Amino acid sequence: MRWVIPSLNTPPTVSLRHLRPTGPPTSVPTIPLAATASDADGNVTQVSFYNGASLIGTLITLPPYALSWTNVPIGTYTLTAVATDDLGATTTSGAVTVQVVATAAVHAVRRNPGGDSRLLEAENFDDGGEGIAYHDATPGNAGG
Repeated sequence: MRWVIPSLNTPPTVSLRHLRPTGPPTSVPTIPLAATASDADGNVTQVSFYNGASLIGTLITLPPYALSWTNVPIGTYTLTAVATDDLGATTTSGAVTVQVVATAAVHAVRRNPGGDSRLLEAENFDDGGEGIAYHDATPGNAGG
């Protein structure tokens, strides 16, 4: 009688990193997704990124395991990475919650006659106005 001992496979390890939205505050953000993955007794063959149960993208490549999630709408997202090794074992990273919120800030640069630049941050332009953006009716658009 011959005994066959099945090969034991250690699942890979995986963790998410670099979850900071990029781009100006008035644009729809891009969230760079990156994962660190390794396999003690083989190779990582792919890393997939998920928002809840929805697949964002899969990388079948060597490290670095990174991609950009573009045009992310306002909302709250639960992101994970899933690593798969060369024998089919998978591991899911811990979940990371990312919230994309709307910004009310409008930025403008104003130059005075002396050439000094100042950053002005204005919020809530529509409060008490005409229901549209801020309306400056002063001569020369002097504001106030």
